[in-house]
Amino acid sequence: MQNTTKNTKDKILEKIQQFCLFDDDFMTKCFEDNLECTELVLRIIMDKADLSYPESNFGNTGIVS
Repeated sequence: MQNTTKNTKDKILEKIQQFCLFDDDFMTKCFEDNLECTELVLRIIMDKADLSYPESNFGNTGIVS
């Protein structure tokens, strides 16, 4: 039983290690309710030090799954 739990845990950790920040689900969760972090990453990517965004609606796309 303990070996099965270890195998499951190893598989989950392996999947997590394959994530990158630009994976849609992972990025959404990382930036959810974190406007400062979102702005920082966008400033870096877009090379715009003065970029700001007044509010975030991540995950509020109106799409029902």
